[in-house]
Amino acid sequence: MNIKQDSSTLASSTLPIRDARLPFATQHAADVKQYYDEKTAAYMEGFGEVFQGSRPRSTADLLNYIMKAARFYEGMKVLDAGCGVGGPAVWFAEHGKVQVESLTISPVQVKEAKKRVEAHGVGDRVTVREGDFHKLAEIYPPNSFDRVVFLETICHAQDYRLVLEQVMTVLKPGGFLYIKDFYCPDFRSKPKLREIQLRDLEALNRVYHLVLPDLASTLDLVSEMGFSLIYLREPDYEAVFEPWIKFESIAGLAWNPTLSYLDLIAGMELFCRKPLDRP
Repeated sequence: MNIKQDSSTLASSTLPIRDARLPFATQHAADVKQYYDEKTAAYMEGFGEVFQGSRPRSTADLLNYIMKAARFYEGMKVLDAGCGVGGPAVWFAEHGKVQVESLTISPVQVKEAKKRVEAHGVGDRVTVREGDFHKLAEIYPPNSFDRVVFLETICHAQDYRLVLEQVMTVLKPGGFLYIKDFYCPDFRSKPKLREIQLRDLEALNRVYHLVLPDLASTLDLVSEMGFSLIYLREPDYEAVFEPWIKFESIAGLAWNPTLSYLDLIAGMELFCRKPLDRP
């Protein structure tokens, strides 16, 4: 069933778990921009140059893992949608020998990312620009990219459907979409845990300015959009959480969930393909 997007279908802003098929009424790009303009310095101190909550201890291991998971090959063109301060893009250009278009909604992050591009001498392979990934088709020509990657960034979107429509336009036929992000386990059969989960997620959304979806509606949306699912899986590394704790301490934003991180949210990878016959 195709769900039309208008004001009558805006998802409720009172539940901290979103249905990925619907826009979320109170999640706005301007607020995400302000959040990252204000918090990027704290992110850099807490996370380093790669703002990833699901990560092994080694940043190099994480980025090499992502390149393998998204099936990078030399010379391909990649869109890093929500590029942060450019840590992944620079690494991909240097170690994967790919061309990277880096997009962030935050001018503070654009400035920081351009510093790293220049420092590493990859200006011929990495372009950084300010923009909203809800508007990819206004920024890039159709059929531009072999890969579009969202590294824990699509969780900030107001409208997953619109974002994926844009991805479908800018991906080449046969190109791949890679999403690494967090999702909410389904606790509806566990009412006592469900109440705690919703309180913890409300705090998570407030601290990190996002709204996590449930996995089932995300898979429904990907299918509705016409993507072919290649895999859905948990990342193959042992995650550490010290960077989160350090960031929260520096930023003065305490999440402090009642449930454990691993019980509350699930880090997953989703890899899917645009059909060859899709213009």
